Amino acid sequence: MCSVFGAHKRQETTALLRRVCGTCGRAWSGCGQGKVRASSGRSQGKVRVWLGQGQGVVRAWSGRGQSEIRARSERAQGVVWVWSERGQGVVRAWSERGQGVVWAWLEQGQGVVRAWSGCGQGAARAWSRCGQGVVRARSGCGMGVVRAWSGCGQGVVRAWSGCGQSEVRAWPLTC
Repeated sequence: MCSVFGAHKRQETTALLRRVCGTCGRAWSGCGQGKVRASSGRSQGKVRVWLGQGQGVVRAWSGRGQSEIRARSERAQGVVWVWSERGQGVVRAWSERGQGVVWAWLEQGQGVVRAWSGCGQGAARAWSRCGQGVVRARSGCGMGVVRAWSGCGQGVVRAWSGCGQSEVRAWPLTC
């Protein structure tokens, strides 16, 4: 479809843009595509956007900390990624199969939140190094589960209606 922008033609076009525009900025739209790049000595930043297959990508990072954002619409999917050198965070969401996922975590404390509707399930998790806590809830089989515990003492609460059962447990632990 876009044979003009093959491997050789792209290299030739890139070389031509380097001679014309230099290394600070590039842009072309031969096949519905656009790309812009900017870089400096120690920190680099890039922004990419193209429409050939209904996709859009935005990326930006520096020498010590990185961050990246991606978004796609080819398959009704959207993805957002953001992270740094010490702490990472990830956010993902897509709707191809009715699913949505959000992930976020840090170096010392981690937290995870997940939610999707493909099978009618939802889950949420959050924990840190010293104390952990988990909360889960799902409706695919008519079940609901809640769990919570810390480093020295744990407590668990469970309740579900799949088979008409309910359960509550709580116990401490020696520190």
